[in-house]
Amino acid sequence: NGMIDVVEGGCAGGILGIIEYADAKVTVSNCENNGRVSSSGSHDGNYAGGILGIIESIDAEVTISNCENNNEIKSSGSYAGGILGINKNKNAQVTITNCENNRNVDCINGIYAGGIVGFSQEKESVMTILNCINNATIHSYVQYAGGIAGGINSKDKVYNSLNNGDVDSAVLGNAGGIVGYSNGILLNCVCNPNASVLAPSGDSDKICVKGEGCIVKECYSEMEKADKL
Repeated sequence: NGMIDVVEGGCAGGILGIIEYADAKVTVSNCENNGRVSSSGSHDGNYAGGILGIIESIDAEVTISNCENNNEIKSSGSYAGGILGINKNKNAQVTITNCENNRNVDCINGIYAGGIVGFSQEKESVMTILNCINNATIHSYVQYAGGIAGGINSKDKVYNSLNNGDVDSAVLGNAGGIVGYSNGILLNCVCNPNASVLAPSGDSDKICVKGEGCIVKECYSEMEKADKL
């Protein structure tokens, strides 16, 4: 329930800061964070997550399930998520299921903010986000903000997830109600029509800004579709 504040390029997480062992098999389940999580330092060295700051491993299997964040997540640089700050897990599996974020996520001077995951970086890893909900405001000062994820890659998937929070990316844009910038797959997701999605100087979309290979199926910004979730 206390505040976590990591300075000068650290990995801040409400439950775990970092997972970094090769071939690790890690499950984080039924956890709740009620303390503010903050990471400050250089642009590329900050990671903040309500449950986990960063996954930086090789050939690992990581599952985060039934977890909840109830306090502010802030990175003075980049990579902030209500559940996970960044996935840098090479050639591996990351699964996030039945998780919920209830407080604001803010990249104060940087990129990649998401209600559940800030950014999934590795093209050869597979990240699946399933049955997750964001209920708070997501802000990235420079670029890439999403109600569920700031950015996902080609093998990543977001299924059956709901965003109820406002999303904005101030300087360069790429703001999405579900994913800020997507090269992956989105299926059966809903963005609350009352949630604003703003990128004054760039692209925005109620679902996602589409990158190369992005696939979107049965995603809506209408609440009557939410009963599908």
